[in-house]
Parts: sequence; structure tokens; C-alpha cells
Amino acid sequence: MLGYLVTEVDEDKKKDALANIQKAKDEGLTEIAEGFKSRHDALKVEEKEAKEKITTKIKDKEQASLAMAEIELNLRKKEAAINEEEKSTMARTSELFENLIVIAKSLHTLSILSEEEFDELYEHEATDFFTAKMGADAVLEAIEKINLEEISKTLREEINSTKGGSSKYI
Repeated sequence: MLGYLVTEVDEDKKKDALANIQKAKDEGLTEIAEGFKSRHDALKVEEKEAKEKITTKIKDKEQASLAMAEIELNLRKKEAAINEEEKSTMARTSELFENLIVIAKSLHTLSILSEEEFDELYEHEATDFFTAKMGADAVLEAIEKINLEEISKTLREEINSTKGGSSKYI
């Protein structure tokens, strides 16, 4: 699996990135709602035209009433399908953006991002707060940032402070 290794994170810019993601989420949900509203409006126009057509073509009141009921039933079926699709689309979109927010919030130096995660963050202008690299360059930079002397000192202190009977004793 290919991925990106985060080599640097700017916490101040992270807030801007989170705001960009939230803005993209709000715009996306608004766009989806408007699209479905126009579909609902188109259905109402279609229903009105069909009813007008029936009233001009069918003179028998009973047949016209049956035809109108059929049109209304079809309209309700189509509206129910559109409503269900709208709920599903809104939920998927919200989930996508919530996942992006979680990823952005949890990003720190030496985090690993999948290509898909990086692409989604890039698409929503939320990559300005971190530097991520792939391959040997990323590994080399990560190794350079590790302070072996500090880690060694910390481990020695931990060993010395651990009592002989402890399960931590090495």
C-alpha cells in the first residue's frame, strides 16, 4: 500500500484547514439540497402537466379520477425515492467530511496518510498545514528527526528507576 509520511505539521495552519473542510462540507450539503429541491420542483411540474393533460383528454369523471389517482400515486413513489436518495447522499457527504475533519485533527509528525486520504484533503484545500512525502525521502527525513541521544537517556533513566522485582525490569 502506497502512502504518505507526514514529516511536519503547522498547528496554526491546521485551524485554517479545518475551517476549509467545514466550509466545503457546508457548501456541498447546500448544493446537494438545492439539487434535490430542483428535482422535487420538476416532479411537481410534471404532475401538474400530467393532470392538465388528463382533464383535457378524458371526459368521463370516473376514468379521470382513476387516472388522477394513478398520477398522484406515481408522484408519491417518485418523491419517496428522491427523499431516500437525498437522505443517503447527505449522510454519505456528511460522513466523508466528518472523516476528513477527524483525519486533519489527528494528523501529527510521522503520521501515515493513504493516497486516498491525501487526495481528499488536497481536493478540499486542507493540505497547507502539513508536509507529507513518499518513499525513501520521507523515511530519511523521519530518521533525521529522531534524537537517539534523548531516547537513549530516557530509556536509561527508566531502567535505573525501575525496581528489580517489577515486570518492567529489563
